[in-house]
Amino acid sequence: MKHFILFILIISACSCSGRKDNSEASAQNVAESTQISDSLDIQISTVPDSQIPYIDLSRDYPRETLDITDIADIRYIPLETTDESLLSSVTTYFIGNNRIVIPDIQSQQILVFDGDGKYLSKIARQGGGPQEYSQILHSCVDFENGLVYILDCSYPRKLIAYDYDGNMIKSFALEGDPEIRQMYLLNANTIIANCRPGIGIDEEAQADFQPYQFINTDNGEIRPVDLGFSASESATKTKNGENGVSRAISIPIYPMMKNGNEVIVSDYTHPLVYHGTGNNIKPMVQKNESERHADGNIMLATVIGRSDRYVIFYTVEKIDDGNNLGIGRQRKIIYNQTDGSAKEIDLRNPDTGKGMMIVGGLELPVNTMGTVIPNVVLQRFKENGIPLKRMLKEIADTISPDANDVLMLIILK
Repeated sequence: MKHFILFILIISACSCSGRKDNSEASAQNVAESTQISDSLDIQISTVPDSQIPYIDLSRDYPRETLDITDIADIRYIPLETTDESLLSSVTTYFIGNNRIVIPDIQSQQILVFDGDGKYLSKIARQGGGPQEYSQILHSCVDFENGLVYILDCSYPRKLIAYDYDGNMIKSFALEGDPEIRQMYLLNANTIIANCRPGIGIDEEAQADFQPYQFINTDNGEIRPVDLGFSASESATKTKNGENGVSRAISIPIYPMMKNGNEVIVSDYTHPLVYHGTGNNIKPMVQKNESERHADGNIMLATVIGRSDRYVIFYTVEKIDDGNNLGIGRQRKIIYNQTDGSAKEIDLRNPDTGKGMMIVGGLELPVNTMGTVIPNVVLQRFKENGIPLKRMLKEIADTISPDANDVLMLIILK
């Protein structure tokens, strides 16, 4: 699956042209709130260290293979396949308010399904007109108001809001041309984004650059989110190639996810994991601060699942030899917030009898993780006589070989 292999994106320089060519941190030991922006009125609360649960992700924990049904309930959602709704692939998705929103980067469209996977509409406005986008870089969804925000690959960068039928509602240029890697709606008028400084910013400014930014959805105003650190370890390396082509080599790990109305920020090496709802962001759990080894490798860690009882972490060793990125040891660690216990887990889907991966960086209902079962995999199971069980068997027996992929929701107990 695309989210769980090291992948290389070949990006044409002309397709997104026009661009201008650790510090130690911990929670404060006093409880206080700091207002971040007068215009957005977002507060970051600090909590005494003693009140924040702590887990050392560098430790070795007991390892156990679990059927996913031991800790969660499963729901499969086959996506309706028509000439209008055919997806090239599903690598990320957003679910809320009985809607499923799926960006299809290959076709440069965003498709909308209902909560059961029935196709409803699409946003297909690629072009050069004033209400169109040139190229979708990232997107996020305001489910309450039925809006999809698209980050357009233009210079300067634009944020464009469309309704589910593709009607442009508003559009504005973003200040400072930040390189946004991921974004979610925090509240009705605020997006929180994971960013890198734009190309051309001097070294001093880069050192002080805050990797998380608030974006005002009314006017495009950008304000830094001060989470107590400035430098942020990157999971991507860009290499200049021949003929104006750059290679972006990425480790498939994401520092943010959205769980119901809660945005979780788990920067890869920073010790504090934050969660934010409405107008407040506060610490949720502490993890060990990652330290670079003598060989230059470093552990990246993020949250891929969260419920009232569990926090599930994904860790991966980043190997950087100066030219390429590689992946070392990978682990999933489940932390029980009720008793403070932790163990390393390998997850198994009892309906396939096979191991399974969790897709990071999704927006899902509360207490939910997600993944994708590609239709090509289901067809291969059938061809090879691998038995499937329960609802997954019914789906595999009824969908055609060219049907859309199947979403799998994992609702933590």
